[in-house]
Amino acid sequence: PTKTVPKERPEGKDAVYVVMKSINHEHLAQSIEHELWFTSKSMGDELNKLLRDHSTVILLFSVKGSGYFTGYASMHGPVRHRSEHLTMQDVFDQLPSMWQHIFRINWLNVGGVEFSDTLHLKADGRPIQYAKDGDQVPRDAGAELCNMIDATARAAKKTGSVSSSAASPTRGGHQQHPDFSEMSYDEYRKISTR
Repeated sequence: PTKTVPKERPEGKDAVYVVMKSINHEHLAQSIEHELWFTSKSMGDELNKLLRDHSTVILLFSVKGSGYFTGYASMHGPVRHRSEHLTMQDVFDQLPSMWQHIFRINWLNVGGVEFSDTLHLKADGRPIQYAKDGDQVPRDAGAELCNMIDATARAAKKTGSVSSSAASPTRGGHQQHPDFSEMSYDEYRKISTR
């Protein structure tokens, strides 16, 4: 079945934004399909603490080496070892064995915002594109990136292109990214394995 996005972004006053770096598009496709994500045990402990201490944890996704942010999701439950998710074993049969520490997420929007369009968004004095997997970014930078992804998704519905240059025509000349906005796992998989 096709997952439909965007969904309304929850934003509590104490919402936090965390960068998630996927090693490939295949993992994001599986995440979109199953609304799950995975991490290491130590990062899982950090995310669980954020989830306990804050009303909302927004995850900002990018595929390593892609040159763009892919979308964002909210954390929907704690990170646990896959053996603790007893009702989901049939889903895990479809996931890579490296997905050991898993948690539910709610995909809110997907699309491509070029790193070059986010240079003004900073974390620790550097553009957020340099944030590592699991790094928190300032709330204003995270919220603005989500707004940029939302604008890209809106532009995609009008133009059929989801690059940030479609949302900001004055920046033209960027590589066009696939439209993730209403894509099934199989459709995403086709483009992610090109």
